[in-house]
Amino acid sequence: MAVANRFEENEHLATGLLGFLSANGVPTDMDKIYRVVSVVGEVIARSFDIPRSDIHPESNLTRDFGATNVEWLDVSHELGKRLRIGDLQEIKPGIRLNNNDRTLYVDSIDTTEYFGLSVRAMAPQDVDRLGRERSGRAFLEGTNVLSLMVYAYSRMS
Repeated sequence: MAVANRFEENEHLATGLLGFLSANGVPTDMDKIYRVVSVVGEVIARSFDIPRSDIHPESNLTRDFGATNVEWLDVSHELGKRLRIGDLQEIKPGIRLNNNDRTLYVDSIDTTEYFGLSVRAMAPQDVDRLGRERSGRAFLEGTNVLSLMVYAYSRMS
């Protein structure tokens, strides 16, 4: 699925996000996609001192980029501020996951719209771990670039 030239060095991220959103029946807005992939690509590249070409939708922030909890939260804060969506630091330890449809509940609040889509974008082994451990740490360590972009896209108004 080709995307417009305006995505330049973020084309692979845009293609991944657009494909995921389309496959999950989420309405797509190319301006929002552009903003999300541009900001996510820039923040991750700068935070981990890596070229954007090394950032892929399936890249895991912890395993592939070596993100510590503090760095992960710094990325979350920067994305929240730049995209005006709030921090991912809002994740609480009281997590419940419905493995049938990968619906995620945080502190008994159905967060399907935001976190549920993010969970669907995670690697299967990370979803399994999240279901077993039900912890914010498992969510953070399982987050890949695609799940981060999906969360940001879902939160943007």
